[in-house]
Amino acid sequence: MADCVVLSEEEDNNSLSEDSDIEADEADSGGVSSWFSDAADWLSRAKDNIVAKSRSAAFSGMQDLLEAYANSTYLHDQADPYPVEKLAGGPRDNEEVLVLGGGPAGVLMAMKLQKLGHPVTILEKTNSIGGKADSVYYRDVVHEMGACYLSPDYKDIVALLEKYGLDEQYIISGRTVWSEDNPTEGSPFRNWFYKSAKEANGEPDVSDGHIALETFAQTIKYLHHHRRLLKIYDETGFMPPRPNDEVMAELNMTIEEFLEKHDLCCLRPIFTLGFTLQGYGHLAEEPILYGLLWVTPSLVIAMLEQLKVRKVLKKKRLRQKKPLARGVQADITMLKHGFRKLFLTIVDRENIPVINNVNVHRIERKDDGVLIKYHREFTDAQGVLVKEEPVTKRAGFLVLAAPPPQTLHLFDLRDDEKRLFADVHESTFITTLVDYEPRKQTIHTAIDSYSDNFSPERPLQVWTIRDTHHVLRANSVDPPLEQDHIGTLVAYQHSTHSVHDTKGLTEEEMTAKVEQEKEKACADLKRHFEFFGKKVLRTDQHRHRYFPRQSAEAMNKGILWDIMELQGKYRTWYTGSAVCFEAINAINSHIDQLLKVWARQLEDEGFDRARSGGDTSADARTAPSAGQAAAEVASKV
Repeated sequence: MADCVVLSEEEDNNSLSEDSDIEADEADSGGVSSWFSDAADWLSRAKDNIVAKSRSAAFSGMQDLLEAYANSTYLHDQADPYPVEKLAGGPRDNEEVLVLGGGPAGVLMAMKLQKLGHPVTILEKTNSIGGKADSVYYRDVVHEMGACYLSPDYKDIVALLEKYGLDEQYIISGRTVWSEDNPTEGSPFRNWFYKSAKEANGEPDVSDGHIALETFAQTIKYLHHHRRLLKIYDETGFMPPRPNDEVMAELNMTIEEFLEKHDLCCLRPIFTLGFTLQGYGHLAEEPILYGLLWVTPSLVIAMLEQLKVRKVLKKKRLRQKKPLARGVQADITMLKHGFRKLFLTIVDRENIPVINNVNVHRIERKDDGVLIKYHREFTDAQGVLVKEEPVTKRAGFLVLAAPPPQTLHLFDLRDDEKRLFADVHESTFITTLVDYEPRKQTIHTAIDSYSDNFSPERPLQVWTIRDTHHVLRANSVDPPLEQDHIGTLVAYQHSTHSVHDTKGLTEEEMTAKVEQEKEKACADLKRHFEFFGKKVLRTDQHRHRYFPRQSAEAMNKGILWDIMELQGKYRTWYTGSAVCFEAINAINSHIDQLLKVWARQLEDEGFDRARSGGDTSADARTAPSAGQAAAEVASKV
């Protein structure tokens, strides 16, 4: 058992969680029920073997159990893939569609609608494409300043990357957690995890072996609760059918409350690392539904793999000895070419029309179509505005792929839209490319995190830095030589409360607040680097209005399903993070679900019209071929 942490001889007699309440759900299909029954049996045996101090027996079967999860197909049962029965409407019969926003949501939606035969045009306010897929090429290396990592849930995105030959990835290995108490010696991620898990579980004095086994036990319980509540396993952001009232009552709590209620406190470090440090908010503030949509079971297992406690293998998995792996789906990875390259390539290869530098000032939606009034802005080489050209553009349908807080003031909003988007709020996420000169002999790894700054009481402090050159070296790739001992890092700072959520400010007052926020973040960053022995030489700050999301109260009332049912009612589809989750794979899954529900409706309408002898009214107009084509394309994407 060389691949696992073993229990020490003096291991205490404390048993694992007494609440080994994983039972087979009678409503589940046989394969899933069987797997959870096996998991429950394993928990019982492991608890007995810990009491008996039988080290090898305690871990026996755990690897097989997790491998069964990682490799199985029977876990993906016959769950209904449709989050709602039908949409209020959608684009028909090759209607022209305008997509507002050229970020990941806008490009993915435009690509898929174009495949369905719709003429599509993207309207983008900036001079580029990609939005938060913000990749910067500097010192011969691509640095991700926005969307960054791929996890095992990115299967569909990896397939898309493979299609365009952009799927070369670097495996992320090496993470250190630092404390202000000891600024010259960080703690390896594994040590920090065990210490945090022991404290969270109320067992600070047990051995690492005990807490490792307890963590695996709680992971099995988390798989059970995730499936029980959402009915979907490995799709981040993939919305299940609307939960019933009983399930919604169980979801009416924060992530922190959920972990405590179900005795899953050993997983708190995983949620801190995988949720909070990705900019999604603090565990005591965000609703568990967001936590379940992002922290899927496969993501939990991938993060546990970083502990090097046990190898959880998948079929056709490429190990770390092959650094530029193609199609890796079991590790946390980064793209060699960056995420922005993907979306630029999609637009180029698929010939998607894009109009950049668009300043929209009015959107009108009528029964016969959509009208957008905007100014096309022209700048000189220095970015100074030299000319504006007024434009009015018409189309049959609109896709809003830009964040609602930044765009809804342009609309003729209806009452139900106001209700559904009234409580959307944002975070501020700042990434800074930093050239630095080391002043002390400090050692850092690919990713360094600073535990003192994880608290909500310390907004805009440096949470994490990433050394892309170190990532290259760890993957046996020779990075460009560092000039004159100057290093380059990406620093992450975050605040869950955006200044843009402040009501009643004039445009000038808001601009002043944003500048103050940027100056504070820059000053905090320089102080942080000085404290940890690095002299800042140059900074390039990127500020993002991040993770537009619903309030906890609205989430607990099922607002995501309310929005899905509203889709298309006013010749508008809403997509992007505000209606699902701030992650590229979640956005892609949401778009696919939207298209599949609409394709099914078109098919059903075609059959209904054929049975009724043909209805040529405007409300019923659709050709059966259009529905069949929609279903075919939706199944492929």
